[in-house]
Amino acid sequence: MTLIMKAIATLSIGLIPGYAAIGSTATVLLLVARLVQGFSTGGEYAGAMTFIAESTPDKKRGFMSSGLEVGTLVGYIAGAGLVTALTYIGPGNHAGMGLENSVFYCCTDRIGLIGFYLCDKLEKTPAFEAMETEKSEDKENNYVSVKDILQFHWTPILIGMIVVFFYNVVNYTILSYMPSHLTAVLDYGQAEGLLLIVIIMVIMIPIVLLMGYFSDRIGAKK
Repeated sequence: MTLIMKAIATLSIGLIPGYAAIGSTATVLLLVARLVQGFSTGGEYAGAMTFIAESTPDKKRGFMSSGLEVGTLVGYIAGAGLVTALTYIGPGNHAGMGLENSVFYCCTDRIGLIGFYLCDKLEKTPAFEAMETEKSEDKENNYVSVKDILQFHWTPILIGMIVVFFYNVVNYTILSYMPSHLTAVLDYGQAEGLLLIVIIMVIMIPIVLLMGYFSDRIGAKK
């Protein structure tokens, strides 16, 4: 469901008419599409991380799980690299970039369908299958409501939300907002600002893998 939501939201961005055509309605529609993108991506990321953590050996869990963030960075690098290349083509070709961007967005429904097919073919993790077996054997005692979770486990949930909040603020400030800040405030060219972010993300990849490796060696919590 999260993959289909993300594909539809991204496709919608490519189909939204420009501000000149429908005015502020375009802004509202774009905001809604981006919100759906964000919610679905967050759901997909959490599910993917859980799947990796439940499928990998204990001694390699940190390193293997770090691969998910590496995959995210590779996607960012590919997107930012493509825009940087188009920007470097030259000012004379910028008029067609709006149409090209729309074409790129409109291609995502195919990618979403491929992702949906791959996820549909994945087997359940051993931990999940064991939990399902336990549920079927003792249905009455295994029921836990959302109310129970919030009532008895609110402290770790709150701590987790705060940690993820700070991580996401820093992450998206650097990777999403910083190119605009470099261009609008610090007078970098659009291509130079994007190129700088691409370099930062390339440097981040070995650091993420190294932290995953160390988490296996000395313990994730440490």
